[in-house]
Amino acid sequence: MDNGNTAKSNGFFNNPLLKTRVRSANVKAPEALIGYFIGPLGALLASGIFTAYLNNYWTDVLFAGQPIDGTGLGTFLFLLPLLSTILIVAGNLIVGQLIEKTRTAAGKARPWILLASVILGVSCILMFTVPLIAGENNVMKMVLTAVSYNLYYSVAYPMYNTANSTLIPLSTRNGQQRGLLASFTNLSHLAVMGAGSMVFPILAGFLLKTSTGAWAVAFIIVGIVSFLFTVLQYYFTRERVTEETLGTPLSDKKLPLSKQVKACVSDKFWWLILGFYLVFQFAGAIKNLSMVYFCKFVVDNGFWGQGFSGYGLTQTLLGIAGAVPMAVAMAFIWPLSRKISKQLVVIGGCVIGRSEERRVG
Repeated sequence: MDNGNTAKSNGFFNNPLLKTRVRSANVKAPEALIGYFIGPLGALLASGIFTAYLNNYWTDVLFAGQPIDGTGLGTFLFLLPLLSTILIVAGNLIVGQLIEKTRTAAGKARPWILLASVILGVSCILMFTVPLIAGENNVMKMVLTAVSYNLYYSVAYPMYNTANSTLIPLSTRNGQQRGLLASFTNLSHLAVMGAGSMVFPILAGFLLKTSTGAWAVAFIIVGIVSFLFTVLQYYFTRERVTEETLGTPLSDKKLPLSKQVKACVSDKFWWLILGFYLVFQFAGAIKNLSMVYFCKFVVDNGFWGQGFSGYGLTQTLLGIAGAVPMAVAMAFIWPLSRKISKQLVVIGGCVIGRSEERRVG
């Protein structure tokens, strides 16, 4: 298998400067560590912070002092993420089709990761700088917030996340190596959420507070970090499976999208997975959005005492309490999956989780 194979349809990625730094035929430590843990961690850093703190930034910083209940602002903050879901779903579907049709020397997914590096960084910065142009004009501020929000979540994030998810099956045909890469990817997602719920609250409490300028500077830095780490991921990944087909002509027998959709919707297990994922994400979104307010208005003034200002310490402690056991457990997932199969690990996890819910309840 030669990484020097080229795709005639696109010569841009034939440039030696854009070639992968991974030369080995099998997955080795640098590729797993940098390409599937460190790279995604930096690329998704902004997403982890947004999940935990973006809504709080809107209510307590960008629109600070503005009444929310029963006002246009409250309606806006409610409808923005809800209606944006339509664009986000469309973005994921479009990017998925674009990746499927991509054929370059760099692979199918990696070119989109390189493009996403720029859009991730730029959109992250714009989300905290562009709305400030509106000054005290709340209507214009809401419009600019909606545009910058969707640039990140409907364009940049689907582009990166879809390509990143596609990388693992394209990296190698070795099932054990794919399992290892999946474990590193999952660990990076956990680390990102930890950064958003454990580290950033203290930074926001001590340094950023309610200064729009300080938040803008912070996310200029985060945007640059996202760009650099995503580029790093591009260079330390390799699509071995894609490389095998670069010298072969494209098949004229492609399954139409309508048939692909029909195959999915007619499978009961597809609906089961979709339903589980929907409930899982919905519960996680409620938890993440409410955590900062719960800590600020309930724990700080209840458990610690009236008037206590924890500077994010309470949220950090709760984040650590929830994330550390998960991180320890994840270290055992890959070896357990190899030993007793992924299916049994998933079933066992569901049984343990359900029994713990009933015990706590």
